[in-house]
Amino acid sequence: MRFKLTSRHLLAAALLFLGTACGFVGNVQAIHLYPVGAQTSTAALTGTIYNLSGKIKLTSAGGEAYAGELAMVGRPTDPTDARYTQELAFPKAWDAVYGDHFHSKTVLGAKLLSRGQLVSPSGGTLYVEIIRLHSNSDERLGVAVDGKQQVYKVTF
Repeated sequence: MRFKLTSRHLLAAALLFLGTACGFVGNVQAIHLYPVGAQTSTAALTGTIYNLSGKIKLTSAGGEAYAGELAMVGRPTDPTDARYTQELAFPKAWDAVYGDHFHSKTVLGAKLLSRGQLVSPSGGTLYVEIIRLHSNSDERLGVAVDGKQQVYKVTF
C-alpha cells in the first residue's frame, strides 16, 4: 500500500507545526515543590504544569495526587487590599522563601501573577501563587501553602 500525500495531510502537518511553534500543542513543564525549612534537597511534590491552560498536576512522595488550575489575577498594588489577601497570607510565604520584603518589593510589582487552588481526592488543599518576573521572559517564581500551613518553594 502506497501512501498518497494529499492537501489534507499538508494542512494537518502545517497546523501541527504552527501549533507547536506557537505553544498551542504541548507546552508542558516540570514543576517541583520544596518544603521551606526542611533539611532535604528532595522535592516533596513533583508534577507538571500545562502552561497554555494553567492546569497543574502534582504527586507527593507518599503518592497523594493534587490537581487544579492557575488563573491570572489582577495586578496587586496595595498589600492591604482585601481582593489580594488570601487567608493563608501569601505575602508571608513569599518572604519566607525569598527573603524579607520580597513580596512588597517584587510580587506587588509583577506584571503577571497567577493563583490557584489544588485539591486531592482525600481532601488535601494546596494554594499556589506564581509570578513571571518579566513579561518577555519565561522566568517564573512561585510559592505554595498547604492546608497545614506548610510553605513550599515552587521551581520549574
